[in-house]
Amino acid sequence: PGIDTGRLASLRIAAAAFPDDRGLFVAAQLNRVVLHRGEVLALPARQLHSYQRGVGVELMSCSDNVLRAGFTHKRVDVDELLRLVDPEPSAPLRVEPGDAAGWQEFAPWDGLRLRRHEPEPAGRPAKRSVAGAPLVLCGGGPAGLGAGVQLGPTEGALVLGEGAIDVSGTAVVFAADGSGVVRF
Repeated sequence: PGIDTGRLASLRIAAAAFPDDRGLFVAAQLNRVVLHRGEVLALPARQLHSYQRGVGVELMSCSDNVLRAGFTHKRVDVDELLRLVDPEPSAPLRVEPGDAAGWQEFAPWDGLRLRRHEPEPAGRPAKRSVAGAPLVLCGGGPAGLGAGVQLGPTEGALVLGEGAIDVSGTAVVFAADGSGVVRF
């Protein structure tokens, strides 16, 4: 009783990959959130977080740095991390999708937006409006963006110009864009 078996499993995975990492002590204290396919979570800047399993799309506003706290072979700048991380715990913000011209749209803050397109039956093309220069990511399977552009699993493209793209294929397609400055 009282043992979170999911948290324990996540810690075992991290410990197996990084057995000497002191971050294991911190990870045990983090808020454990389980996301299912299609769910979106928004975290404010300076919020310590860790992904333990699965595949996800991470969208960040413009930044000149990413600080690592552990579970990596890359450099961990502890002094800078302690200076910048927000130590106050906060509840995760689950973001519900809105409908935007056929896209499922997730916009937790002004100026930052992730859109998701689910495949049409039989992979039929669907017109989806775009603005600015969104980054488009293929979530798996083939996807076409029209004009002869084909994406394979995990491939991406930068779409230049205004108007619409013809999305086709069997893949979930993501489009990310930002407008203006995002402040937290």
